Amino acid sequence: MFSGIAANFDETNEDHRTIMLLILLIEQLLEKHQIIDTDFAAMVARPKAAQ
Repeated sequence: MFSGIAANFDETNEDHRTIMLLILLIEQLLEKHQIIDTDFAAMVARPKAAQ
């Protein structure tokens, strides 16, 4: 659900954190009751080399 929008939230803002938590909880409920499918993504990364 956060694809493409997560960067718009400020993690230091309590209201934003609450909204993010509520979205995650709703997503978990929708997955639990098989209303939506689960999607998994894995990313392996390393920092860019210093220039």
